Amino acid sequence: MRRDPRNEGFILINAIWLLLLCGSIAALIMLRGIERGSAARADGDALNARLGLESGVEAVIADILFNGPRSRWATLPASGSIEVGGDLPPQVRVSSETGRLDLNDGNLDTIDLALRGFGIDATRRRALVDELRAKRARKERIGSWAEAQMLLAGVQGNARRQQCLEQDLTLYSGLAAPRPDQASPQLAHALGLAVAGSSAAIEPGAAIRIEVTAPQGMALTSVVRLTGARDDPYVAMRWDFGAPCG
Repeated sequence: MRRDPRNEGFILINAIWLLLLCGSIAALIMLRGIERGSAARADGDALNARLGLESGVEAVIADILFNGPRSRWATLPASGSIEVGGDLPPQVRVSSETGRLDLNDGNLDTIDLALRGFGIDATRRRALVDELRAKRARKERIGSWAEAQMLLAGVQGNARRQQCLEQDLTLYSGLAAPRPDQASPQLAHALGLAVAGSSAAIEPGAAIRIEVTAPQGMALTSVVRLTGARDDPYVAMRWDFGAPCG
């Protein structure tokens, strides 16, 4: 039987195209496998970083609870590194919420004065203060930093030098005005207070802020109240991944 060269050529071309198609599919499957592997490794690294930051907060709390006034974190503000396992230790900053202006309980005139000192224009200051006044009239409190950030969105970008307002604000001090000796230099300046620059021991039952930053840049901002109770030695009121204004 005589073979037709045209059919053989057609079959050869189809075979080549089929091989190319199979190779492309195999390459695509391998590429997707590599991407999934990379994504899994990235997720694993992120999880390890988060666990490392949480371990840093827990280590600071444990040190304060077990060592009391002998703890290196017992006098605020305090900063340094802490070993939680891993190649490079995260950096820690511990400060008192009593040196911050409380959006829930702070005097509204004091809040307005601080915002003016931060360079917020009158219209935006009035809008925020009026919103806080309305919430208090309704017996409502700002329950989370996500809610606070929504309220501050209209004034944050208007702040002088784009400063991070969140560093000087709190929801947890319960004070009408910040303690002058614990206030930051920028808040003291905004309120016209003398900047004492002193340090103070943690007050029993006071809320403290623990900020832990990993070498890779990931951060955890937490606010806890040390109760000293046997069953619940502390209460976490804020636990946010991400540096303030980061």
